[in-house]
Amino acid sequence: MILLIYHQTNLPHRWQVIHKLKNAEQLIAQGKTDADVCCAIEVTQQTYHRWKQHYCGMQAGEAKRLTQLEKAMLKELAKKILSPKRHRRAIKALRPLFQVSERFACKVVG
Repeated sequence: MILLIYHQTNLPHRWQVIHKLKNAEQLIAQGKTDADVCCAIEVTQQTYHRWKQHYCGMQAGEAKRLTQLEKAMLKELAKKILSPKRHRRAIKALRPLFQVSERFACKVVG
């Protein structure tokens, strides 16, 4: 089993989303419409409303902590799923396939 990690750089971090939502709240308090607010924070209306529903009331520090907890949970899950034998096999498979060092392969597999 080979695990691939995709990193999408165009997606904002949670704390950035919360910061944009706070800016949006200030603009709405000034009397701007949803369309104007979405243009100002550079997102679509659909994205704005989804973010608002998901991150309503969350602080930036809480978002960072949530991300840390999710990463910790994923590491724990990977340890439980991969036995040491499977762990070694995954590292052996990653190295030639992606031409990476053993250290990097160990980081990816966990």
